[in-house]
Amino acid sequence: MEATWKPVTLKYVLSFLYYAQYATYSCNICLHLLFLLYRYTRVHARRRKMRVHYLIWIWIHFSFGESEFHYPCQEICLCKEGAKFVNCSGVNLQVLLLSGNYITEVGERAFSSLERLQKLDIHRNEITVLGSSFSTGLTRLRQLHLQNNHLLNLHNGVFSMLQHLEFLNLEGNRIKTIAPGVFTSLNSLTVLNLVHNEIEHIRFKTFLTIQTPGTHILLSYNPWICDCDLQRVFAKLHSVKRLILDDYDNMTCMEPQVLRNLSLSSVDTQLCVAETVTVLVITFTVFITVVAAIVMAERNRKKRTAATTLGKKFLSQPNGPESHFYFLDCKGFLFLDKFA
Repeated sequence: MEATWKPVTLKYVLSFLYYAQYATYSCNICLHLLFLLYRYTRVHARRRKMRVHYLIWIWIHFSFGESEFHYPCQEICLCKEGAKFVNCSGVNLQVLLLSGNYITEVGERAFSSLERLQKLDIHRNEITVLGSSFSTGLTRLRQLHLQNNHLLNLHNGVFSMLQHLEFLNLEGNRIKTIAPGVFTSLNSLTVLNLVHNEIEHIRFKTFLTIQTPGTHILLSYNPWICDCDLQRVFAKLHSVKRLILDDYDNMTCMEPQVLRNLSLSSVDTQLCVAETVTVLVITFTVFITVVAAIVMAERNRKKRTAATTLGKKFLSQPNGPESHFYFLDCKGFLFLDKFA
């Protein structure tokens, strides 16, 4: 039985077909045809009757007529109709979101063509390596989100082109070693998040290279080995006014065992006590040894002087030295035996 289409009902059907063909990335010809068909049927709906399968056949013919689907080529990108890849390097792209994928590595010059990019979000991936020049071209980048990946270390030069970077989030990685000069180029850095990594020690020089006034550094929830060297590093960091350790009170010790889970701020004044005592004992021992050596040397000098004086005295006797034999013992003392 044929169905008579009213203008309102036909409007909804054509709208559905329009959005359906757009979802499957079909050709633009189908778009124009659907609009023309809608306008025509709206005017002549009372005079003509249309079958449902006829409309569907038109849509299928133009939407699935080609053997492959393709994305419509955007005017802002360089591409060809039907191409599987497009080049959008010239686009004024400022935000790029790539989180929640399975990216394992960011290669050399991966974003070199995105010179206007200001925010790069590649968190929650499986990235283990950042190419030494991956930051090439990102001279305007202000935010870099790398949290919740599998980074193991940060080597010098990895952020060399990020002079305008303000926010660097490295939370939730497996970072254990950080090269001393890795943050040298970050002249605008205001927030550095290294929470929930595997950092045990840190060098003072690593953060001293950050020259931005008021940089906030987050370092809690790392397995810190609390010793005198660590205490000295943070004592120096606290003296640098341009660096702010926001979560220092939340930093806890992992080693040694007796300090496990204790706050670093509560034990930092005690970490160098044992070492100080050891240094004092060694210093005192060295001092006593030196003093004893000086005393012994002076005593030997006096004995040698006395022996020399005694020898001269005997040599000057009236009977002359012919009637005596003079000997030196093993200690250098002069003694004589009168010749009988």
